[in-house]
Amino acid sequence: MSGREPPASAPAAGHQSTQREQRQTKRRARLKTCCWHFLASIPLVLALLAYNARFILDEYVAYYGYGEALDYELPPGIMDAFRYYDQDGDGYLDPYEFAPLGMMVREEEDQFEFADPELGPEREGLIVKASMQPLKLDTMTKFGDKQDFYFGAPDQILPGLTRWKSPQHPLHIYGAGNFRVFLPPSSPASYPLGETYHIIEPLRNELGVHMNRYRPPRPLGKADSLLYALLSQFHPNPFVQTRFGPRGTVAVVRARNNSLLDIVFRAHAEFQLNEEPNYPFWFTPSQLSGRLVIHSSGDHVLHLSLAVPTDRHLNVDMEWITGKGSNEVDIGYLPSMELHSTQPSSVMENGTQLDTREAEWNPDQVEWEQEIPLEEARELLKKAMYPFKKVTYRPFLEALEEAVLRGKLVHSVLLWGALDDQSC
Repeated sequence: MSGREPPASAPAAGHQSTQREQRQTKRRARLKTCCWHFLASIPLVLALLAYNARFILDEYVAYYGYGEALDYELPPGIMDAFRYYDQDGDGYLDPYEFAPLGMMVREEEDQFEFADPELGPEREGLIVKASMQPLKLDTMTKFGDKQDFYFGAPDQILPGLTRWKSPQHPLHIYGAGNFRVFLPPSSPASYPLGETYHIIEPLRNELGVHMNRYRPPRPLGKADSLLYALLSQFHPNPFVQTRFGPRGTVAVVRARNNSLLDIVFRAHAEFQLNEEPNYPFWFTPSQLSGRLVIHSSGDHVLHLSLAVPTDRHLNVDMEWITGKGSNEVDIGYLPSMELHSTQPSSVMENGTQLDTREAEWNPDQVEWEQEIPLEEARELLKKAMYPFKKVTYRPFLEALEEAVLRGKLVHSVLLWGALDDQSC
């Protein structure tokens, strides 16, 4: 034999080597596949973490707290309340996040009950009667066809509204001298007719009343106190400053004679109808239109009236909180809400009227030496509250005719509701 024959075991060894390489190849393939699956899952994991980051942070905060661990145990619910106001979840309350708490602190300090303006040294009292009809629920847009709200039963969702059916104080006596706050700021006997002035100045450059407030703040002056008392005849929680503009109370002298002034005024105020634990419910009439006939000295009142106008189909704006960061709004029609004096002011003793000489007095029968029409006076008040009303608006066809005559373009504005009251 010329050559050496391979050992008998050689073929078996080569076969084992081949199998080993195949197994290694399969393991590398599986490892590669697992790596690809792992890498592919990373974006999904990151997306899930990003989506649930706030929840994870809340859980972490609930368990560990913010920052360093506290060395005492917080009462139940404190951290929940903190997270409610910590809107960005950074563990700190900035001034805007603290504002609701600050308003509630002020509320606790400034709670103000029904004011009872005193009769004063002259002991003249004015008897004022309040009357109202509750809001017609079927005029609200969220009222369904089955005599029920889309979100449930009205008495469960809007308890403060559905239970408010009558005035809190149907009859009350005010000292006549308190109404001096309605007189013009200077020389009442000669103050120009048609020149508007503020009885209650609107709040400016302030946070105003926060949505979460339940009780009115303490009135800032005599005029605020009197209007607060008048509105308290309707409901225990009136706010003489609205959360949004226009705010305040403005007046104008409509007519005068040698001793009397006829003052027309317009107030924007609102009511908070709910009690805790229900969320606040804000009831904002379009306006409160009033008229006062008073002696120029301010010590004798012959007539007072104050009412929500009912000449439009909708005259009340409503807004209520439904949960954290969510709320609902609606509008509706209030058939009647008014105050009026039963007769001119007179000397009172222990709530009894001692002087009834002018019990039948009628303000429309006064002979005025100077006067402007009542509607003109109300239009002046409207312009004082809404500067855009100083521009003359006309129906489209009238505006088109005038544009042709003047050679000018027409600026057309189409609105769903009125802009010159709050129910828009």
